[in-house]
Amino acid sequence: MVSLRGQTALITGASMGIGEAVALALANVGANLVLLSRSKDKLETVREKIMKQHPDVKIGTYPVDIQDYSLVDAAIESAISEIGHIDILINNAGLALGAPARFWELPVELIRQMNGTNISGLMYTTYFVLNKCMWPRKQGTIIRLQGLSAPPLTGRLTTTPTKLA
Repeated sequence: MVSLRGQTALITGASMGIGEAVALALANVGANLVLLSRSKDKLETVREKIMKQHPDVKIGTYPVDIQDYSLVDAAIESAISEIGHIDILINNAGLALGAPARFWELPVELIRQMNGTNISGLMYTTYFVLNKCMWPRKQGTIIRLQGLSAPPLTGRLTTTPTKLA
């Protein structure tokens, strides 16, 4: 079995739910953490919870909306400077807004936000981690997590394709 002790994992959508659980699980095996989410307060709560149990784990929190590639780039640069190179990328962030509304009834802004997070945000995060950490070292692991909105469900015409993209 591969040891994750001392490896660094970047997790998007790390402030609650699956992202928070993954962060805690990785801290349990000694991985350092780079946590991204839009909510600074929730990220700090997660960081404090993990630090109480694992004071030896390095944790960087970066409140960033992954829809903005310049913010993603800056957060990853800061993380590399503060924590070190990123070995594992866990693309967890995702939005399912307005469901189960009919597609044609959704405000265009909700569609734009889902596309921005579920597609563009995933691509921006992957792009910068690959280019700055993984490709130069010719190693790394990328994991994409899916929520319940990935299987086709009635009223999720927008959410399902963006999660499967």
